[in-house]
Amino acid sequence: TGVKNSDGFSVFPNPANDKINIQFYETGKYYLQICNYLGMEIYKQESDMNRLTLDMSSWMKGVYFVKVTENKKIIYRKIIIQ
Repeated sequence: TGVKNSDGFSVFPNPANDKINIQFYETGKYYLQICNYLGMEIYKQESDMNRLTLDMSSWMKGVYFVKVTENKKIIYRKIIIQ
């Protein structure tokens, strides 16, 4: 399952076990950051693709925050790795 939001992108499945998909609703250049619950950056990537699949199988279980920046717009999502 995942939540489709009208403001840019969705993350699914959430909660996840080993992989997540990030689907962007519009074409553009995105800067993606994922931080743990302490705010430490775990992952970052620039992309102009509409969909990304990330392997999180080596990550610790817990809560993470996805931050996507496009132009000057910043959007956050919370994800859970089980």
